[in-house]
Amino acid sequence: LIYLLLLFTEFRAAFDVFIQDAEDGCISTKELGKVMRMLGQSPTPEELQEMIDEVDEDGSGTVDFDEFLVMMVRCMKDETKGRSEEELAEIFRMFDK
Repeated sequence: LIYLLLLFTEFRAAFDVFIQDAEDGCISTKELGKVMRMLGQSPTPEELQEMIDEVDEDGSGTVDFDEFLVMMVRCMKDETKGRSEEELAEIFRMFDK
């Protein structure tokens, strides 16, 4: 339970970074692209839209916090597939900075 609370807190902090410049408090392709470029990724506008579309439950074209949680859980699930406990701990430490 404590682990889940820590994750929730970390995800909230990450979401707040995404929406720093957002007018509506949601993540658009603009905010998503900015953060991904900061992380060394170069997604196309189409790829960014696909990422948003995958979790955009309300059809707004943006990602609110609940949808962001879904995105993060999916990313974690993909990242952890086939990894050892030691590798998973290292991944968590990266997000825990």
